[in-house]
Amino acid sequence: MSWGDWQQPAYDRAAAELSRTDPDIEVVRLSDCDLPALPDELWRLRRLRHLAVHADYLHEIPAEIARLTCLEKLDISAPITALPPEIGLLAQLRELTVSSGEIVELPVAIGELRRLEVLQALSEPLKAFPAELGRLVSLRRLVLNGSSLETDGIPAALWELGELRELTMPYCQIDELPHGIGNLRALRHLDLGNGILSDNDGLWSAPPADLWDLAALETLILPLSGLTDVPPSIGRMTRLRHLDLSTCDVRELPPETTRLAALEHLDLSWSLVRAVDPAVRRLPRLKELHLSRRDIDDPGLPLRDPAAPKDPPAQE
Repeated sequence: MSWGDWQQPAYDRAAAELSRTDPDIEVVRLSDCDLPALPDELWRLRRLRHLAVHADYLHEIPAEIARLTCLEKLDISAPITALPPEIGLLAQLRELTVSSGEIVELPVAIGELRRLEVLQALSEPLKAFPAELGRLVSLRRLVLNGSSLETDGIPAALWELGELRELTMPYCQIDELPHGIGNLRALRHLDLGNGILSDNDGLWSAPPADLWDLAALETLILPLSGLTDVPPSIGRMTRLRHLDLSTCDVRELPPETTRLAALEHLDLSWSLVRAVDPAVRRLPRLKELHLSRRDIDDPGLPLRDPAAPKDPPAQE
């Protein structure tokens, strides 16, 4: 694989370097640069497979991006205001990461990316996602991060992504997660942490009941929600390895929790749980239990300081 990597390039220098570059180059990274626009010389690299652009002054991705027909991975970190509709012409694209503080919505054309396996859309003003998101039949990992995201901005088509393995929605302060998430039968990693299911008044909503139908889950991160009761159906999540219910208003775990034989990490810190069934503490693979609160009355628990760094959940 060929590589192009220029640190801190000015526009003229980047254009000159690209004009001298082997047209068969496969990877180009423009990192920490002050480019106001992408050089035209970039579009001659017809075999390019991976393009990463991190530019603080770049506000537009031109329609010419469609010329990079071999592109498989596109990583953009720049204050762009939109993705061009021509993005849908990148038929070989498998990974798309967009990190911007300006994007409000994704183009409808994103639904044409039938080979896309990873989509990460990280933009604080992001309010909605097109229904065409449900046409991404190959999507396995979806990360949506937008504190402006609204409940009606989550299309029902999202629950039609049958190949989805990971859904991560941190910092999305929506007041309700639409029913239908239980259709994601292949889902293994679900992270609804750090503010999801909260409205502007700071009130919490309970997750939809069909969330507990996700029997293939290995990681469930559900802090700061309006969850008050864990249903007995959690006992069907026999593959669960990491369970985070911290800061929820849960007072106790159901007896069916003892069926979670694969569980390794259980976080109940700052919940209302005051005691844990000894049978849960004796789960064969349980390595770490967080139960830290002022009114704990179960001194037999192996507690861990909640300020201590936590190990990240295991991922596929």
